Amino acid sequence: MITPGELEAMFRSRGEMHDGALCLKPTDAIEFVQVCETNDLAVIGVDSFLSEQDAMVPSLHLVADFPAMSDTDWIAFRRLCNAESEHFITALDERADMMVTLSIAPAGAWRTL
Repeated sequence: MITPGELEAMFRSRGEMHDGALCLKPTDAIEFVQVCETNDLAVIGVDSFLSEQDAMVPSLHLVADFPAMSDTDWIAFRRLCNAESEHFITALDERADMMVTLSIAPAGAWRTL
C-alpha cells in the first residue's frame, strides 16, 4: 500500500502544482482514482478548474464531495466514493484547459469525515 503523499509524488510529473495542490487532466485523474482503489484510499472530493493564463480558475458548478456518502464499512464506502469520483471525472468536458484536484482519505480517516 502507498500513502497519499507517495501517490501524489507518483503523479506529480503528469500534472501541475497550484497553491500546493496537484492538478491533473481528467484522463490522468481517472488513473489516479484507480490507483487509489487498489491501494485502499478513497477519493472524497473532486474540484474542477480551467487553466487560464498561468492561473487556475475554479469551475464551481463542477465540484463533487463524497464524504456525505455513508455505508456500513470502509470497503463499501471506499468503493462507492471511488466509483462516483471516476464517474464524475469521466463526465467532465474533455477541454484542453480542464484540470482537477482530488481529495483523498486513508482508511483510518473514514469515521472522521
